[in-house]
Amino acid sequence: MPRYRRKKVDPALLRELEAALEDEHCGECGSASCDINAAWDHGYPLWAANLLIGATECPRTEAALAAINPTHEEMATECDEFVENVPHVTCDACNAIVWESADGDRPEECDNCLEAVSWEDGEDEDEEEEGGEDEGEGEEGEDAEVIDFSLHAFCRRAGYCVAVKDGYPVDPCM
Repeated sequence: MPRYRRKKVDPALLRELEAALEDEHCGECGSASCDINAAWDHGYPLWAANLLIGATECPRTEAALAAINPTHEEMATECDEFVENVPHVTCDACNAIVWESADGDRPEECDNCLEAVSWEDGEDEDEEEEGGEDEGEGEEGEDAEVIDFSLHAFCRRAGYCVAVKDGYPVDPCM
């Protein structure tokens, strides 16, 4: 569940947004490679609505999100928390992101290209990178800038040009 660092949202407006998302997209979508469905399924309705509005016409979702009127910073915070808190891997075959379901199921194949995905390799790489950074600190390590562009396409679909540096979004185009 997201840890909102934002103003309190009227529960009635939030329920309307969630109903609109379910009606206009998420009720029919079960894809583990769908960023919109994953955000909605994991309790990030503002980010799901932002993604859906950027992808297609959805008047009910657009009106519900406008009624909540989140700021750019609030939307970025929900995006950050979604990416940080929801387990996912990148498909080696097509570069799509495959999201763990809200009940903890990890798909064995990418819904985008139907190739097998490996959850263990992604976890092992993260652990090795973290250990490598701790052990390799020094003059070069302090000045080195590591930017992970694997989520770049995910955020660009939403209209944000963002990559991930040290686990936080950065704008690689600035």
